[in-house]
Amino acid sequence: MIDVYLFAELIGAEDARLRRDAHRPPRGSLSIPERKSTVHIADEKQRFIRNELFVKMISTRKSGIWSDFMKDYPLEYYEFFISFNEGDYYTCHDLLEEMWMTEKGNLFFKGLLQMSVSIYHYEYGNVKGARLMMQAAHEYLQAYRPRHWGLDLEHVYRFIEECLSIFPEDIDRVPFEKVGNLPKLPQLILYLEE
Repeated sequence: MIDVYLFAELIGAEDARLRRDAHRPPRGSLSIPERKSTVHIADEKQRFIRNELFVKMISTRKSGIWSDFMKDYPLEYYEFFISFNEGDYYTCHDLLEEMWMTEKGNLFFKGLLQMSVSIYHYEYGNVKGARLMMQAAHEYLQAYRPRHWGLDLEHVYRFIEECLSIFPEDIDRVPFEKVGNLPKLPQLILYLEE
């Protein structure tokens, strides 16, 4: 697994995130109350898993030489992993949309985008929207199984199918105050594989 958190620190992803967030409307302007994610946020131990490949990536980055592996993915893709594992699905949408807008036929980006949007909708009580977005993600990612861009889509697919089985069928929307009564979604930690 690649430690995308530490990698992001090394390449200045935080600066990129701050620049992007400066252009994003504040959450309050959307009249959506700030709240904790219903999906488990990765703890420190999970966030800083090291492996041989990542150590190699760090050393090549520090020496100014990018490995072939790193040239394959845009910075937004790495930032997506960080944001997703932190439970910031709003930012996931922004990052994936940036990539998708440059390559509209890429259903891989669109599928990950729909999955992130689904979780975001569910956190704010829009169960019907969450269900529709997750069904779309299920469809869009199908052609890319079992692995694409270093992501184990079988792992992602199990998450999507479990979410679809958890979303209440008889509820379209719940008031924000009652979102805590909805069934909790499973945990999904995303990571890149060599």
